[in-house]
Amino acid sequence: MRSLLRSLYRGLIHLHPISFRSEFGEEMLWIFDEETGGGRVFSLFLDAAHSVLLQRVRLHTKKTAPVAYYVEIDSALPAQRIAQATLAAIYFGTSLLIPLTPFILWLMAAVNHSHGAHHGGFH
Repeated sequence: MRSLLRSLYRGLIHLHPISFRSEFGEEMLWIFDEETGGGRVFSLFLDAAHSVLLQRVRLHTKKTAPVAYYVEIDSALPAQRIAQATLAAIYFGTSLLIPLTPFILWLMAAVNHSHGAHHGGFH
């Protein structure tokens, strides 16, 4: 029974991308051999299946550089990038707006005063 489970686990390891498999495959088998005596077979299978899904998704979502000088620094999902850009824009906008607030208030008051003094709008 143990050899059958080991063969099935090896099959799960084989489903990983070759780069992952060559780096971690033997270690995963060693851990399997060490842990199967403790009754952790089910959790090891779940972990390996989860790992296969993650590695395959990463393999298919990994972008390649279109030109030699371009290197993608972060492989975050687009939603994360949008959130980061939004926060950066808010921070940058706020850091510009706070020092300009007195000027903006003065300008608004001047426009309102000018508008009220002429009764006809801007001149």
